[in-house]
Amino acid sequence: MKLIHPIVLFIACSGLLFAQDPGPTPIDPHGGAAARESTGLPPGHPPVDPADDGARPLSAPAAPRDRGGIPSFESRVGAVDVSILRDLAILSSGRVKPLDTFAIEGVAYLTGKREFRDPSFGDAAQAPAEDAILTLLRLVFEPEAFVDHHNVEIDYLPLKAELGIDPARRWFACSEITTPRFFELANTASEKDRDEEARRSMPRLEREALAVWNKIAFVAGVGSRTSLRVVPPPPGSGSGDWLTIDRMEGYPPEQQERIFGDLAGLARAFTQNDAAGFEKAAATLKADLRSLHPEAYPPAEALGLEVAYNSLRPFLLSWAVYLAGALLLALSWPSRSRLLYGLSVATLLAGFGLHSYGLWMRIAIAGRAPVSNMYESMIFAAWALVLFALIFEAIYRTRTLAMVGSVMSVITLILADSAPLSASIDPLVPVLKSYWLIYHVLCMMLSYAAIGLAAGLAHVYVGFAGFAPGKKSALPGLARYLYRVEQVGCFLLATGLILGAVWASESWGRYWGWDAKEVWALITLLWYIAVLHGRFTGWLREFGVAMCSSLGFPVLLMTYYGVNFVLPALGIKSLRWRTRAAQPRAPRRTASRSPWGLEWSRRSVRCATIHRRT
Repeated sequence: MKLIHPIVLFIACSGLLFAQDPGPTPIDPHGGAAARESTGLPPGHPPVDPADDGARPLSAPAAPRDRGGIPSFESRVGAVDVSILRDLAILSSGRVKPLDTFAIEGVAYLTGKREFRDPSFGDAAQAPAEDAILTLLRLVFEPEAFVDHHNVEIDYLPLKAELGIDPARRWFACSEITTPRFFELANTASEKDRDEEARRSMPRLEREALAVWNKIAFVAGVGSRTSLRVVPPPPGSGSGDWLTIDRMEGYPPEQQERIFGDLAGLARAFTQNDAAGFEKAAATLKADLRSLHPEAYPPAEALGLEVAYNSLRPFLLSWAVYLAGALLLALSWPSRSRLLYGLSVATLLAGFGLHSYGLWMRIAIAGRAPVSNMYESMIFAAWALVLFALIFEAIYRTRTLAMVGSVMSVITLILADSAPLSASIDPLVPVLKSYWLIYHVLCMMLSYAAIGLAAGLAHVYVGFAGFAPGKKSALPGLARYLYRVEQVGCFLLATGLILGAVWASESWGRYWGWDAKEVWALITLLWYIAVLHGRFTGWLREFGVAMCSSLGFPVLLMTYYGVNFVLPALGIKSLRWRTRAAQPRAPRRTASRSPWGLEWSRRSVRCATIHRRT
């Protein structure tokens, strides 16, 4: 077990490469069509007036204030029950989702956490945590707080020096950042972001400035309500675009006034901390929005399922259960206790059941298999790791298989949760809407899981052989398990490559194009075929098979991680870049850019455009 740490180190180093993905979404400096589209303005609408963000003022008294006029965060926590709005439907990123999901994604984008903590407390970890819905409502009804408050994080020292702000601080107000030099950097970066080659060579200073710009743009979009598309399309319009409450084109004036009156009542109750009034206004607003177009509104069960998924966080819980099962296995090892062994297997089965339930919830919410992004592939690979470990454990009844599978699954889930990956559920781009792709990706991830399990067993074998002389009696069994698992992984890898060729023919018009992804997948397959062939012919003994399997795992990681994130950073084209080039340009989703792809003009995000509503 002492040699397992190279796997952890390599995966962790690979995960850090996600942060190198270049630049956020571009800025339209003239407030043209891109700005109108991102703000919800209809086609042909004139550019946004810098003195008017397009939102209708709400009749609500100002909230109690302290600390220099900023609304008190702690006074809001628990003042009203915001959970009633969790299942309010909203269109975002091409998908209708609950407001709960939108709020969690937005707060995570701004702060890196699911809950907002007031940085003015000095030690943000000790500050009271706000519910994401509560933070969103504060941003909608009291946007000036997010302009004047220190809520934008900047930790890149060269950017601080360029803007002339305090390098010792970490959090800043929008008014401190939006200087002429900042807009110059952001707009220069946006021009480069429009070009493929320039984007990859963009200096980090400009990428960081553009990332901060998109956070400010998100605050502006929510604060002016132009990114809150909670109104379903009018009946008979034939359009799937949802509208904002401030611009309900296609609906009769009386319906528009009723909905806006509901929103004004909600704002009044919220700013007055009127719990009963807030609950009544929220229920009325939800009912009236659904009554506008019931056929276009998602079923309450579907919205509730996603809210439950957000609350349960099944993959966080499942790795905790897997870890408990691994610890029980470790305790049962010296004594060979059947009771502890049975309890550990039962714990792993419980974790696997929870993991499976979480996958089912995500598939039901998305309406597709988990094949759209790196996060989904990692949680599926972690599930497959435990699946193979439990199957082979049932066959051979050895603690090693269950131990290795559970530990590697824990590592994978922790990396998926902590690495800068987008965990949001997004619709598939057109090139990915193919059942051949689903079979290809799922088969490839199953093969990666089996090969990963084999690599873990190989490290255990080498560790026992080199550092545990008393365990040499277990080596023949380990070699047998390793060989069988690797056979399964190699078969699945070959099948996945064949299915990938079929998908490539359907999508690109050719079975094989010798791009980086295909080449490295072939290298991985040939490596493990050579290992199995050497074992079959006797060229490799048990120790040689274990060593070659250990050395082959970085080759697999290069296929899975490196081709997507290392080679593009070096200027080498891969399938990831070819996919983007083949599709109409869409807002790109990484941890360093807004998940809503806002493209506000300079005028529309200046602090003056987020005015106080009284």
